[in-house]
Amino acid sequence: MTPDECALHLGVSIATIRTHRSALYRKTHTRNQAELLLIIRAIHG
Repeated sequence: MTPDECALHLGVSIATIRTHRSALYRKTHTRNQAELLLIIRAIHG
């Protein structure tokens, strides 16, 4: 799902999606979606 699709589905702006995504990267010490997915997969198998 693209950020635009997420925003539409959740009823929020694309800026909100980007803000939340940036917060996830900062809190998980990742730089991009690929790094974040590696952490998620490590936790959830």
